[in-house]
Amino acid sequence: MLLEGLLGAFLISSQYREFFIQHSVQNGFGVISFFSARKIDDYSGNLAVGGFVEAEFIKMFGLRVDVPAQLSDKFLLSDISATVKFSPVDIILSPTLSLTFEFPTGSSPATSDMLVINPNLSIRFDVSIIKFSVFGGGNFSPRRDQASENILFPHTGNEFYLFLGGGFPIIPFLNGEVRLGAIYEDMQRFVFQPQLHLYTSISFFTGSAFFFGALGQEGNIRQGYGAGLYLSLSF
Repeated sequence: MLLEGLLGAFLISSQYREFFIQHSVQNGFGVISFFSARKIDDYSGNLAVGGFVEAEFIKMFGLRVDVPAQLSDKFLLSDISATVKFSPVDIILSPTLSLTFEFPTGSSPATSDMLVINPNLSIRFDVSIIKFSVFGGGNFSPRRDQASENILFPHTGNEFYLFLGGGFPIIPFLNGEVRLGAIYEDMQRFVFQPQLHLYTSISFFTGSAFFFGALGQEGNIRQGYGAGLYLSLSF
């Protein structure tokens, strides 16, 4: 039950959609910070930090706002996003539907400089002690040319993705999840992104450390590696 609760507590938004599965709606706030080194930036390394707040309505609907930024070299605001979620209560596979709007509010090179719409569906199910998660969706923009490469959260404006995860207990109050993802950038290039997550939760506090890599076809914009932390409080 603890692991199921933890996997249900983590989430993704427009900026962090490749790191966290959508959870059922809740009231809460928190921060996400991670270091990444990408080929598009000659592996120079970048530090990102973001704050978020989320509110639930009639137990099935949620609204979340994310404000991310770059801390490397100098402070730069990245693209703000807003997410609307729908999570039916007591439905098999615990589906969560979300629709995120990412707005070009950031400064170069921490912006994609285009409006991005991100529909997403996640489900969860158990097989013995393993907690499986599946989520998929896409990023789409009315602007067809790649306006700018966001070195913090690289993505294109015309792509699909699918992630499969398996969570397992390690010791009391510490659980892990291995996740494998595939992204089809610009409907032209495949990128594979493995991840490892470590979770813990105490009362209304939840924390996670995560590690990721990305490797794909020539010309992809995600290639690289990184690690980060996630902290949240729910009420």
